[in-house]
Amino acid sequence: MSKRGATLDMKKISRDGLIYLAGLIDGDGCFFISKRTLPTAAGLTQYMLKLQVHCINEEFINNLHQIYGGVKVVYKRTPPRRPLYGIEFTGKLLTQMCELLIPFLILKKRNAQNMLEMRNTYNGTGGHIIVPQHILDIRDKCFAISRQLNTHKPLNDIPPCCPSALSSEEFQVN
Repeated sequence: MSKRGATLDMKKISRDGLIYLAGLIDGDGCFFISKRTLPTAAGLTQYMLKLQVHCINEEFINNLHQIYGGVKVVYKRTPPRRPLYGIEFTGKLLTQMCELLIPFLILKKRNAQNMLEMRNTYNGTGGHIIVPQHILDIRDKCFAISRQLNTHKPLNDIPPCCPSALSSEEFQVN
């Protein structure tokens, strides 16, 4: 497990490593925002935010975990299926990852920007604090955008707050 408030060890990270990780995330990563269906006892809405990458190669995930930190997860499967290994980033580590990866992401750049906007509504205090309505509105908007960006359904009815599909200029690799 990672410690709350953990950050990246920048001595372990290279520009090439970030480019590689961005490609991996563009292909197999997921920026995930979920909303708790029932409010807390205090009537507060809770969200879970994470960036996750999963694969069947444990050594690969161990290497990512050693360099970038985060939380390593293992999903055991019924044989003959192999276990699924993953790494997940939350909290300050997630914020830092988004800031570093945005320049290199292509397909999931909007996901990372949306996640960063959501993360910016948190002040690091945690706990059961009362959140002003304008902050809740931003979080609800970010949640709706995340749902639209991550859906497997056709995006026929995109709410006005959601970005449109990637334009050809945005898909250019520099």
